[in-house]
Amino acid sequence: MNPAHLRRAASVVLAGILVPAGAQAVGTRTFRLDTEGELSGGQLKGVAITEGGLVRAGLTLGSVPLGTASSVFAALPLADGSVLVGTGAEGKVYRIERDQASVYADTGELAVTALVAGPRGGFAATIPSGTIFRLRAGKADLYATLPGAEHVWALAYDKGMASLFAATGPEGKVFRLGPDGAPSVYYKSNEPHLVSLAVDDKTGDLFAGSSGKAILFRITGPG
Repeated sequence: MNPAHLRRAASVVLAGILVPAGAQAVGTRTFRLDTEGELSGGQLKGVAITEGGLVRAGLTLGSVPLGTASSVFAALPLADGSVLVGTGAEGKVYRIERDQASVYADTGELAVTALVAGPRGGFAATIPSGTIFRLRAGKADLYATLPGAEHVWALAYDKGMASLFAATGPEGKVFRLGPDGAPSVYYKSNEPHLVSLAVDDKTGDLFAGSSGKAILFRITGPG
């Protein structure tokens, strides 16, 4: 960011801060900042400055403590406006509502890596025992253990919301779980881990992303 951009950015930001809406006879104060260090010493609220020195509307992010959790692997917005988040290294699902967090369910696993909601309720994928839990407020019930899997990285429903897919490692498999929760191998890749899933709403094809060679697979049917 060059000095001209810095001066322009600083003037715009300070003018926006110092001239509130509906103010009467309020003067505008400007400051000249010649280095990026001087500009970064301020606090930006609701705006962001690009590398080119342009000031744009930004996000105001809150800070919600999540107990003793050290990481957040997944987030699932709910219809009531709250959000479920899967955490590690304690395997708990927290519910965040109005900037307040509370424990929604405890899986007892190391980490909750994926969350999904559908007609059969909410589900949480975990590591390191390759398990999927059905979520209810205050409770996590074991739904399925995926044979040969240690890590369940992603969950997704099929187009008809009838089957649940799970992307796993370390054998790079996608499992399909029917309404009864019985798992079967839907696809086996040559990658160690399949870490993401998405379903094409029009064709029903399944997309799976890998960790290893960063391959995106399009899966049109079993096998």
